[in-house]
Amino acid sequence: MAKKYFWLKLKEDFFKSKEMKKLRRVAGGDTFSIIYLKMILSSIQTEGKLFFESVEDTFAEELAYEIDEDKENVELTLGFLTKHKLIEYGDHEDEFILDYAINNIGSESDSAERVRLFRERKALQCNEKLLQVTKCNTEREKEKEKEKKKKEKNIDQKSSVDDQLEIDLFFDSIWIKYPKKQGKSSISKTQKNKLYKVGDELFRCIERYISEPDLKINGGWKELQQGSSFFNKTYLEYMDKEYKNGGNDNDRYSTDIF
Repeated sequence: MAKKYFWLKLKEDFFKSKEMKKLRRVAGGDTFSIIYLKMILSSIQTEGKLFFESVEDTFAEELAYEIDEDKENVELTLGFLTKHKLIEYGDHEDEFILDYAINNIGSESDSAERVRLFRERKALQCNEKLLQVTKCNTEREKEKEKEKKKKEKNIDQKSSVDDQLEIDLFFDSIWIKYPKKQGKSSISKTQKNKLYKVGDELFRCIERYISEPDLKINGGWKELQQGSSFFNKTYLEYMDKEYKNGGNDNDRYSTDIF
């Protein structure tokens, strides 16, 4: 049986797309970009699809094991890809589709077929080409003008959507770091905007709070607060300006996340 060779076409502007620029700009973005490329390569022989086979508890854990990457980094990458619609559910809940892979993979036999079909179409179109030139040019200009107006109309709206996506992405990164993940839906968009302005200092707030000796997780008597309580109010008590412990915490925290 003849072998079938699969290939991936990586376009020269792959890293120039807005989504990839945003992904690489965040802390740890280069790692997340590699994870995304590994996911695409893993889907080549399954037509751009990845499958959750329930070998692990979650798709992220199973994927991390398959591509030899850290589970938390895979979770963050999946969160980004989902928000930007670079990965979507397939026909079944255990099936995930990578749009870029679907549009840019093929095999040697597929390539040969495309060449043959192209030649057939070209032969059929030769007699009609001269009659259609003017019509095609007119339609092309109309489409360009239509697209131009559409872009001008939506530019402000798109900018606003992109900003909110970045804010949501940042919130997801701090939510993952907090141990008691309850009440996420009760954190309003306004509050998320406030947290985004605080920035990486929130990671220090979390670390300071969960290190309190009177918490049960540290052998004390207090219950750990729900995530909603902490991010709506309690974090203020542990900010750099308010928190006094006679030392410098800055070197204890990593910001290699969104």
